[in-house]
Amino acid sequence: MVKGIVLQPGNFQVNSDTFYYIESNSIMLCVEQFQEFLSRHLSKQNSSGSLSDHDFISTVLSLICSTLSIVSLAITFIIYSILPRLRLTIPGKNNMSLVFFMLLAQVLYLISGFGSLKTDSTECFVLGMALHFFWLISLFWMNICTFQAFRVFSDVKLLSHLSGNKRFVGYHIFALVISSVFVALNITLSTLLSGLSGYGGNNCYISSQEMINFTFVLPTGFVILTNFVMFLYVIITIKTTHSVKRHIQNERSDLNVFLKLSTITGVTWIFGLLYTFTNVRVFSYLFIVLNACQGVFIMFAFVTNSRVFNLMKTFSTSRNSTKSQNKTEKTEALRNVKNDTI
Repeated sequence: MVKGIVLQPGNFQVNSDTFYYIESNSIMLCVEQFQEFLSRHLSKQNSSGSLSDHDFISTVLSLICSTLSIVSLAITFIIYSILPRLRLTIPGKNNMSLVFFMLLAQVLYLISGFGSLKTDSTECFVLGMALHFFWLISLFWMNICTFQAFRVFSDVKLLSHLSGNKRFVGYHIFALVISSVFVALNITLSTLLSGLSGYGGNNCYISSQEMINFTFVLPTGFVILTNFVMFLYVIITIKTTHSVKRHIQNERSDLNVFLKLSTITGVTWIFGLLYTFTNVRVFSYLFIVLNACQGVFIMFAFVTNSRVFNLMKTFSTSRNSTKSQNKTEKTEALRNVKNDTI
């Protein structure tokens, strides 16, 4: 699917218009492409020719934190699945959707980072596209969760004519459509401008840094900015309003969770953007730890509280009671059958 060649190390893709073959195993490459190849990949090597400690530390941190996050997200999703009361409200449903899509994104991230797919294969293209899509949709669900808190406290009328279920469907459509648009833009622009498929770069991800900036960094910046503005508004409203409406008071326990989540996710992606534009390693480590551990933060924010503990206790008691009742009914039925036989 890729029109061109891939140079190693680093899976550096070269458009067919910027090189030509001298011999079967030798090419003549444009000087600009060669300079970009050197600056982007060979600079990662130290004077002895081995990979830097930064790459090794980043890989280990990413593996450990991503594994912890995936386990935490899975636990959170299971708890929300077995406790219907947690997903009765729109915030609860939004939370479950965010957990689901982030779980998929982090599983795909591990596969892309530690798999061994060929960069020019269809499997690598599909994996890169799915990775891009699910990270985008996770970001927009963070935005939706923050908007829900903002909507309640600011009494925004947007979508107010819709019922809870219709509003929830509308949120899904928004996240799916916007994420799909950015994926389609990457494929279309990459094909038109460079003849490449748009995916299959480092770890099968987006091929060029320019398209990463346009189709991922840009929407990420939008989410961070809008989350920060809405979060700030909600905090100011809580601090300055002496009497809160009754329906707001009823939802405040759920909204506090979303506000905590908004703060965590905002800080996480800010460090990622800082590293993208400054290349300062400390921002890279902070981004890896905070971003890869998002599932851990979400689990502590959403399910490690007294409300969920009490619901789990009630669920466990009810289940044991049901089992005991079923056992008693079976015993009584067997006894009746025996008596009838006699």
